[in-house]
Amino acid sequence: CLTRLRQHISEDVLTVAVVNAPAGCSPEALARSAALLPELQRHPGTLVVPRLPPGQQIPARQGVGLARKIGSDLALALIARGKVRNPWIYQTDADAVLPANYFTQPLPESGACVFSHSHHSSDRQLQYAADLYDQHMNYYVAGLRFAGSSYAYPTLGSTISIHARTYAEVRGYPRRNAAEDFYLLNKAAKVVGVAHLSGVNVKVQARLSHRVPFGTGPALAEICCRLRSQPSGASYLSYNPRSFHLLKAALTYLQRFAGRPLQPDPAVAGLLEKLGFAALHAGLHQRYSRVAQRQRVLREWFDAFKQLRFIHEARALHPDQPLLQTLSSHPFNTPEAK
Repeated sequence: CLTRLRQHISEDVLTVAVVNAPAGCSPEALARSAALLPELQRHPGTLVVPRLPPGQQIPARQGVGLARKIGSDLALALIARGKVRNPWIYQTDADAVLPANYFTQPLPESGACVFSHSHHSSDRQLQYAADLYDQHMNYYVAGLRFAGSSYAYPTLGSTISIHARTYAEVRGYPRRNAAEDFYLLNKAAKVVGVAHLSGVNVKVQARLSHRVPFGTGPALAEICCRLRSQPSGASYLSYNPRSFHLLKAALTYLQRFAGRPLQPDPAVAGLLEKLGFAALHAGLHQRYSRVAQRQRVLREWFDAFKQLRFIHEARALHPDQPLLQTLSSHPFNTPEAK
């Protein structure tokens, strides 16, 4: 990855490489990480941070979140001290292939950005599983966008770029073994915003993995298992489009509720109740006198995590249905299934 990366950047770009293997990983995984060290150390402009045994191994429960935090915190410190002039901290992984326009894409003045991505594999079945998974994730983002969500962006750690000021404001990456990218962007979206830059496409290696409890690796493993019994992929389920219509209704209701107290549609009320809206609803208009204040509080409360929970809870009303069937009707202008 670093060799390919260096083809597209000048020598004055600093690369911080956190070479790690979490506690409890396999001897093979540990050996692969250790073998990277001498190769990386030969690259000019590369600051290598080894977090390998003995004594430096990352705790399993802090996993990739801590690895990303170490590298990004170091970059932040160098920017704060004037050692690095560019305030943007780019994030990627060893299994990603960065395009030629990765560093030339114009970025906003602050906040965070996510580049588009696609998963690739030389294995035919794994590639089809990756296509299904990418379409599922793209469909989810399109559904959020249709609903009017301000959290409508993909989340993948190897596609993120974040401004140093924003990174400091949200206190960096959480020390989590999974979803660290999701929670970083969730915080950034509340502070400034997250831009989805579709003009850059990062190619990510599709890999089966059970190292983390959820995420791309486990999802691909599950899809491959389904494909062995039904190669067409027709049994792969995703969210019902009507769930996003409910989300749109909920967001519209919250926008209106910020102006004056009113009751939502019963279906929306039931789903918001499950998210704990009653506690916020009770005294919102008494605590905040201005509409703009109430809008901000409601937007931050009904964040990316709660909207994901909302869609999951909506399954009780509108069960998941086959993804390929859903995409064939082009909901929310999502691309046709491959």
